[in-house]
Amino acid sequence: MGRNFSFRTRLLLSFWIVLFLALLLPPWYYYRILTQEVLDEAQRSAIKQLNLVHWMLNQAADTQTIEDLHGWLVQVGDQVGARITYMAEGGRVVADSQVPSLKYLTWTTTPTVRKSFNPKVRKWGWRSASA
Repeated sequence: MGRNFSFRTRLLLSFWIVLFLALLLPPWYYYRILTQEVLDEAQRSAIKQLNLVHWMLNQAADTQTIEDLHGWLVQVGDQVGARITYMAEGGRVVADSQVPSLKYLTWTTTPTVRKSFNPKVRKWGWRSASA
């Protein structure tokens, strides 16, 4: 197809390509930047809330039993609007703010767990759901 376009047609086609790129690229760039900024802000907010809950847990002097801890987590979880799970060192769940009763966490009622629960020893860490 050895068809040559006239200068006017090439100029019009070039103009439409430049116009298309000028109208498409800025919104795409801002969308990409805004999406990343929203995700970063959500992660920073979640870390702040987790740090607050950790601080509150360390300040709560009345959590001497697993039942007290569970009740406290339910109250804080309702206020924060998040699920808070307290896990023992081996990875077992000691208390969970969205579990209605400790009877669903049957292993917490065993004497060895109750004996090993120490409200003064609390390690802190968090893991992202995407990691």
